[in-house]
Amino acid sequence: MFLFHTTDGGRKWVHDGSFPNDEGAWVSFLNDERGWVAVDNGEAGGAGSVSIYETTSGGTHWSLVSRSRSLVGAPGTPDNPGTCDDTGFSATGTAIAPVLWLSGASNLAPCLACSPDGGSRWIGCRGSTAPSQACPIDPSKGSGGEVFPPVDFSGERGAFVTYYGTPHGGVTEFCSTSNGGSTWVARRPPAPTTGPMDLVSPTAWFAVVGKALDLTTNSGVAWTNIHPTTDLRGTLDFVNTVDGWAILGSGQLWHTTDGGRQWELELLPR
Repeated sequence: MFLFHTTDGGRKWVHDGSFPNDEGAWVSFLNDERGWVAVDNGEAGGAGSVSIYETTSGGTHWSLVSRSRSLVGAPGTPDNPGTCDDTGFSATGTAIAPVLWLSGASNLAPCLACSPDGGSRWIGCRGSTAPSQACPIDPSKGSGGEVFPPVDFSGERGAFVTYYGTPHGGVTEFCSTSNGGSTWVARRPPAPTTGPMDLVSPTAWFAVVGKALDLTTNSGVAWTNIHPTTDLRGTLDFVNTVDGWAILGSGQLWHTTDGGRQWELELLPR
């Protein structure tokens, strides 16, 4: 796998390094200099495995921080049990005190792992409470599920989206914390949905419920119902609570600048 970056909107790209990889990788930076790459190494020893690399030079130099135990036979990045597969990676916190998150999916329960020291030490979250880090995942809610990246943090507030499978269908909800992850609260949109959800910040979230778009700016305490001009069942990504993008239908790109009410089709160059 090769990593490139651009500083001029995509006109020019600079090579930032190569990583041994067969399955995929995720990149997350806290600022222009400090960032991480989580490389998916596939299954090793019957479990998913990853390698974590860090840079403090904007990608000029990279160092291996940790690897899954199944790869090296020593403590490191946690192996996912059973069929749990990593689905994403997020860097939160500050450059001085970084916190990394690995999210995943499983036929047993959603998966989430946290590193409070920038990748060296990991706390696996499988429905039990680890020291100084309460686990927001509750396996008793259903059968199987997924934590969707990213995990979004700002100061003591954080949030992520998770899905639980049940015999009667799936349940998608937001998990929210206001004390740095010591305790978590599950918040659901005004009506059950498996439609797209999007985190704008730890407290501002969008959820597509049927043909409506719901917005909260206070961590799910109250919701505003929005009636968009198009069906938003697809992929949703808001930059803020006003400016957003959606990929719908057969890969069509749509854009809103009024908080999700009016949507315009963006014509892509061929």
